[in-house]
Amino acid sequence: MTPTIKSQNLADTPRTSGPYFSLDAWRGVASLWVLGFHAADQFHPKHAVVPLNVLYTLMSFGNRGVQLFFVISGFCILSAAVANLNRDKNPIGYLKARIRRIYPTYWAALILTLLLALAIAFLAHHGYLSQSHLAERLPNSHQAPLFWLSNFTLTTPLFHQIDLIDPAWTLCYEVAFYVIVGLALWGVISRRQEEETLLLALHGLTLLCLLALLLLPTPPPFPFDLWPQFGLGIVVYDAIKFPHRGRARLMLLLSGFAILALSSLKPYEVIGGHRVYIFPSFAICWIFAVLLIWLHRHDKRLVKSAPLRPLFAVGAFSYSLYITHVLNVGTMHQLMTKLHLSSAGYPYLLFFLTVVSAIGFAWAFYLVFERPFISKRRQQIVQTIHHVPMEPLLPVKEIS
Repeated sequence: MTPTIKSQNLADTPRTSGPYFSLDAWRGVASLWVLGFHAADQFHPKHAVVPLNVLYTLMSFGNRGVQLFFVISGFCILSAAVANLNRDKNPIGYLKARIRRIYPTYWAALILTLLLALAIAFLAHHGYLSQSHLAERLPNSHQAPLFWLSNFTLTTPLFHQIDLIDPAWTLCYEVAFYVIVGLALWGVISRRQEEETLLLALHGLTLLCLLALLLLPTPPPFPFDLWPQFGLGIVVYDAIKFPHRGRARLMLLLSGFAILALSSLKPYEVIGGHRVYIFPSFAICWIFAVLLIWLHRHDKRLVKSAPLRPLFAVGAFSYSLYITHVLNVGTMHQLMTKLHLSSAGYPYLLFFLTVVSAIGFAWAFYLVFERPFISKRRQQIVQTIHHVPMEPLLPVKEIS
C-alpha cells in the first residue's frame, strides 16, 4: 500500500532567510539625513539664496529620517522577538538584550551632553560664548529630580519633561515599543502559541491605533500615537517571511487607506509634543515599507555594491551618530561664531565641516561606548557586510 503524502500549502511555508543586510545602508541614509537636517538648519532662511539651494531643500526634509528608523526598528525588533520565541522562549532575556543595546550607549551620550551643557552655561555666563539651546534645557532645582529620572530612563513623554538630548524623544518611543513587543512575546509564550499569533496580535494593534487616530478627537496616548509607523516594519517582516500569504498585502492596503483618510480628515496632529503633518509623516513610512519589501530580493546584490559601501559603513555606527550629532552641530556653530564665519558667507563650508566632524566623532564614540554592548550576532552581521567582496564596476564603453 503506497503511503499518502500530505501536501503542504505553499502559503504555510515560511521563508528561511538570513539577515536583511541592506538595512545597514538604510540606517546610514536615515542618520545622515537627520544629521543633514540639523546641519542645514544653521543656514538661516533669511538668506534668500539658501532656500533655493538644492542641498538645503533636500536636507530640510531630513527629519523624515526618523520615520525610516521607526520602520527599520519594527522589522529588527520583531526579528529579535521571533528568534527568542523559537530559541529561548524567555521574554526577560529579550528585554535584557534590548536594554543592553539602547541604554549604556545612551547614558554615555547623556553624561557627555550634561558636561557640555554645564561648560557652555559657564562660558556663556562669563561672556566667552553666546548662550545655546542646550544650556537652556538644564532644569531648575524644582524640576531637576523628575527631569533627570525621566531622562535617565527614557520616559520623558510619560512625565511631560523635555529631553536633554534632542533626538532622545524617539528613543523613548523605541523603548516603549520594546516593552509592547516584550509583553506580546510573553503572552504568546505563556499560551504556548507560535510566531503566527505574535504577528496577528501586533498587526491588530497597528490597525487599532490607526482607527484611534482616525476616529478619536485627540491622538491616542504615548506610545500608541506613533505605533503604526513602527508597525509597518512588522508588516515588512511578515511580507518577507511569509511571501505567499495575503496578510501583509492586506495590512498594507488597510493601512494605506487609513493614512489617506486620516490625512484628509486631520491634516496634522500634535504627537509627542510635536506638530506632525499626518500625510508626509505616515506616508513615507508606508512607501518605505513597500520599498523594503521589494528590495529584499536584491539584498545580496546591494551588499556587494561599491557605491553603497559608505552608507553601509555609516550604518554600522548610525545609533552613535544619531544621538551625538546634535552636540557636534551646536559645537561647530559656536566655533564658527567665534571665528566670525557666518552661515551667509560660508554656507557650504559650515555644512561640510559640521557633517564631517559629526561623522568622525560618532565613529570614535561608537568604538568606545557602543560596540562593546553590541550582540555577537550584530557584530557578525557588520563583519559579514564589510568582508563581502565588492562587484567590480562595469567599464564605460567608449563611443566611437
